Amino acid sequence: MDAKLMRCNSCAIRHRAVCGALSESELEEINSIARSKFIPAGQTVMADHEPSEFFANIVSGVIKLTKMMADGRQQIVGLQFASDFVGRAYSSRNPYFAEAASDVELCSFPRDDFEKLMASHPGLEHRLFEKTLDELDSCRD
Repeated sequence: MDAKLMRCNSCAIRHRAVCGALSESELEEINSIARSKFIPAGQTVMADHEPSEFFANIVSGVIKLTKMMADGRQQIVGLQFASDFVGRAYSSRNPYFAEAASDVELCSFPRDDFEKLMASHPGLEHRLFEKTLDELDSCRD
């Protein structure tokens, strides 16, 4: 069995993350584009209004999402934890700053490749939509 697939099969967040909707053969496809990234605490993961180059599942750690207010203040708009999805699919620019609040391990996917996978695997797109709606509900609560 492919070492990348084995890593995915033993991943602690797999069943809660967007990739939890994938079959074994689909996992092989996502593994072909997945890359592990380590981001030290305090480092920027994504910058507001910058080109969106990748999406990611948080494997471990916490990411702080912020928006810059017109008067220069920074407002925290969310915290993301293990299994949360970072990035805004179908957008060419990042909608917020994402900063590692602790050391963070990501399973990242290049934007174009991930969007192609979503187009060919509706289960992945559906799972991402469900997670997005869950986050919206959480914000409203």
